[in-house]
Amino acid sequence: MSDARHELFHRLADVASAEVRKLIVDAGIRDEVDFRNIDVSETALAELRLLSGGDTPPALKLKDGTLLRGVEEVRGWIAKRRG
Repeated sequence: MSDARHELFHRLADVASAEVRKLIVDAGIRDEVDFRNIDVSETALAELRLLSGGDTPPALKLKDGTLLRGVEEVRGWIAKRRG
């Protein structure tokens, strides 16, 4: 079994990041997602820039490497998971 987890690149004071964090918690998948605050981790910020070409959160990197950017992409992915 893989130890890979999803990674959420976010900012605490960002409204869209807060909405995505709430979506993740409400979906019951918080234990599958590492929250990476780009304001306190230069490593997380560098990874977000490498993945997305920018530094605008939120962005959810899935276990398979797919990058979801913004609230609507994350909301759609969660809806698909629920079936």
